[in-house]
Amino acid sequence: MKRSNSDVYISVLSEMTSASRCAANSYKRNSRSAEKPLHSSSTMNLAKEKEELQHLNDRFATYINKVKSLEEENKRLKKNAR
Repeated sequence: MKRSNSDVYISVLSEMTSASRCAANSYKRNSRSAEKPLHSSSTMNLAKEKEELQHLNDRFATYINKVKSLEEENKRLKKNAR
């Protein structure tokens, strides 16, 4: 069965999300084991990075929805052209 582009995009997004969770969990483990206190600048940087990632995630989700919409419209136009 051939996967649609939207399935591929969703799969990529899922893999990216899993990878970011793994990285975050690894960071938490490493920071705990080192027992170094987080400085406020580090916390601010993490918060900023999280905000940027959320923004990029939202943009990507919008892009995926647009692709799905265009695929649906393309199917409809092909059907009407017959």
